[in-house]
Amino acid sequence: MVEKLAFRPGGYYVKRFVYPKYAAPSAPLLGVVRAPAPDFAVPGGQYDESFLAGVVFDKCAMHLPLYRQAERLAGLDLDIGRQTLCRLYLQAADALSPLYGALKAEILSRDAIFTDDTPVALQVKGRGQTVTGRMWVYVGGGTGPPLRVFEFTVDRKKRRPREFLGNFKGYIHADAYKGYEDLFNDDVRECACWMHIRRKFVEALDGPPGLRDEVLRLIRNLYRYERLLDGKPPEVVAAVRRERVGPVIDAILERTAAAVRAGDILPRSDFGKAIAYLHNRGGAVRTFLEDPRLKPDNGESERAIRPLAIGRRNWLFAGSKNGGDATGILLSLVQSCR
Repeated sequence: MVEKLAFRPGGYYVKRFVYPKYAAPSAPLLGVVRAPAPDFAVPGGQYDESFLAGVVFDKCAMHLPLYRQAERLAGLDLDIGRQTLCRLYLQAADALSPLYGALKAEILSRDAIFTDDTPVALQVKGRGQTVTGRMWVYVGGGTGPPLRVFEFTVDRKKRRPREFLGNFKGYIHADAYKGYEDLFNDDVRECACWMHIRRKFVEALDGPPGLRDEVLRLIRNLYRYERLLDGKPPEVVAAVRRERVGPVIDAILERTAAAVRAGDILPRSDFGKAIAYLHNRGGAVRTFLEDPRLKPDNGESERAIRPLAIGRRNWLFAGSKNGGDATGILLSLVQSCR
């Protein structure tokens, strides 16, 4: 006997809803009574929720733009145009917007959030051109699953994260974007990203080889401890960070500061800029030592935004502000579920 893996194409089918009608001979004034219709997510449409879910999944999880979905459907003798798919996509987002609001509220109730943003081209209606919009991601930290919310904006003004976060209090893991600086105060603490710091030193090839290698080795040691602490009880994480990780950070700061004081580093060199980037973060490079639930970097939001970056290469741009908002809603739910 020989067995081979084979493929049977999936298919679409038509659901038929039959509504019985009744008349009461003993009460003719009641007239004819019909059974109520089901509670459809998109009332009055001819497309089932399962079809809408397929459209959303193909775009937000499989990165398949709507025009390719239309081509695939045409190959199955289903003449459903891109404009229809776009309308269904927007209707699905509108139907799911209450869940999006609940997801946002849950993330803002945490006391730690990871955030980042990435550019998304926005088509300007009637001009055949695009401008640069932004898609922001906010990932819930602390205890609980890493839920994520995407928010589309037409610009990168610093008021955008402030408007989203509102009265949030806690820790924010973020990069060095200046728009975040207004957020930080006694109630909102900054957690600097050691991944970004390391990247600066990796790219600084003009620095003294010995010092550069030493800094990278110390950062590598920092992450070795963090890998060993993964899954450990909070009290163990706090103790090891205090006794082992803290001194590693002290050594990095002391060695780089000493090199600058000695005049061995040109301020305008890449290595000098890497040192300035590190020291300009101030106490934020140590913030994660305060709470065992915190992380040494912003990797959660970097990983969360990766599916969007992949999808952007396929669907290229948001066709409108409404389209960008819809993608934010649907990406939030699909990627949180994944």
